[in-house]
Amino acid sequence: MHFFVRAVWLARAGLGLALMLAAGGSARADDPASPFTSRPPSFFAGGSARAHDPASPFTSRPPPFFAGGSARADDPASPFTSRPPPFFAGGSARADDAASPFTSSPPPAFRVCTGQTYALCAVASCFVFNGLSYCKCDVKSGDSISLPFDFDDGEDICSVNAEGEGNGYMMSTFSLPESVVAPFGDKALYNCPASTSNGAYAQCDGGFCFTSTEGQLFPGFAEPLTQGQIICSCPMVVANPTTAKTGYQIAGPYPCEPSFFANCDSATANTNTGSTTYVGAPTGSARLLTYLLYGQVPRLNRCHPH
Repeated sequence: MHFFVRAVWLARAGLGLALMLAAGGSARADDPASPFTSRPPSFFAGGSARAHDPASPFTSRPPPFFAGGSARADDPASPFTSRPPPFFAGGSARADDAASPFTSSPPPAFRVCTGQTYALCAVASCFVFNGLSYCKCDVKSGDSISLPFDFDDGEDICSVNAEGEGNGYMMSTFSLPESVVAPFGDKALYNCPASTSNGAYAQCDGGFCFTSTEGQLFPGFAEPLTQGQIICSCPMVVANPTTAKTGYQIAGPYPCEPSFFANCDSATANTNTGSTTYVGAPTGSARLLTYLLYGQVPRLNRCHPH
């Protein structure tokens, strides 16, 4: 019990760091400090996606981005339109690396958990109860990325997740959900502008997820969870347009539905018990994490308010 409480506290503390890191490195294509040289940042997401997965939006074979290795720009099935730099392909870039876009210091540290079962919450909806979001996430297997959440002697997000197998829990980490990848994805990243958005969203990196909920009925959701779905407990973030320097993104339906932008407003998305919220992240953090994990970023569906 002591380990569980301590791990939850560390996860929450680390989520605040995640927000600061993402807000400080938001990555626009026109930002000279940005490693992105063409498209502006999109979202985040990820998970190993198989073509025979019934939840897969790919109707033929998915691009090799999801097939177990990085897609190449010269692969005709690749969603990438140009060859990415070698940055992040095999670890952190160094300032003295000729291929590195960083001129002074490397990017903040993240941890890649290799070949593990984990929860993917990037496009999840959530039920709010007593100030926490309980999010319906997907169980995935493969590589994922997270803040490290280091503690004790060598413990981190990956070791905690590994210890969850057989002990009734797993951790929420990040990989790219294929449901937001163009042209076949049926979801999009909705941009909530910094200057006008005051809604609440769930920040699930490092959240604890409970395997007993898989396939069960859970409060706030009309239908029982299916096999492969799991409930994760995630802290909430409330946007403040008077102080925010960057907006945030949540996943919603695609093609774009203007009415979904109501979830950027506190009248709809708030911390009241019984409310529905969505998992979100500061604008640019998803694209950054995707780049860190895979070495490149495919074209993503995005929606902007008019």
